Amino acid sequence: MDQQDPNAHLYKVKFLEAKGYLSNPSKPFPRAGGWILALKEVLVRQCEQQLMIRCQPFQKIVQQIGLGFAGNGIAAKSMVVEKMAITALQEKVEHYVVGLIQHALLQSLHAHRNLMLDYDICLALKIRGDAFW
Repeated sequence: MDQQDPNAHLYKVKFLEAKGYLSNPSKPFPRAGGWILALKEVLVRQCEQQLMIRCQPFQKIVQQIGLGFAGNGIAAKSMVVEKMAITALQEKVEHYVVGLIQHALLQSLHAHRNLMLDYDICLALKIRGDAFW
């Protein structure tokens, strides 16, 4: 029985570090396969401090949800949400969505599929206890 090494991805990272591809971003990556591009994108995204969802569309959604809770009164028209509150909420939402996608991906891998389906997300929501239906 041929088993894969669980540390294979670490060997690839060590290979790229030894060749100087990770320390020098201007050095072009070798053309070996899709895993190099995926690894490079993961490394770039991990170093960024920027959020994935843009701020203004997220702020509009937060304000619309807040208006829905406040109703049609005078307080609804004068509702102001601070920038730091929106940023904190946005960080938590992105963290939640990333965790949900990770769990759904694990569900699809457990089912021996390479494609994540909507059923995997529903199942991940039910297992996490977040299901609303």
